[in-house]
Amino acid sequence: MFLLIVSLSVLMIQPKMQSLDENMFFTKFKADILFAQQYALANQTYVNVFIPQGSHRYMLADGYTMILDHEFSERYSIIERTMPRTFQFHPNGNINMFGYFYVQTDNSKYKVMFQIGRGRFYVTEE
Repeated sequence: MFLLIVSLSVLMIQPKMQSLDENMFFTKFKADILFAQQYALANQTYVNVFIPQGSHRYMLADGYTMILDHEFSERYSIIERTMPRTFQFHPNGNINMFGYFYVQTDNSKYKVMFQIGRGRFYVTEE
């Protein structure tokens, strides 16, 4: 009886853990992108965002100075669409590109959409 209860508990916890992991990834990702924009505004400088092909990381740089380098789980892969993997925030907080890319997880696909102009963006599940 005890083993049955423990087995059911483990099976019920697994999807919740994946959901929490996805929430944590996107919370961190969104916070880092907003940080890049705020850094550009506060320091009146250009901030580049790099998402290298084939790696599980993204980087923020002010010219040649690395501001942030974040590695993420191999569960996530970024699929380029109309938004390139390298974009830039201007000193006024605007973004130089607009478009979208996908973040693919084990079970889900998310669209990260950057709007034209002020660097606003949002994430939606596809």
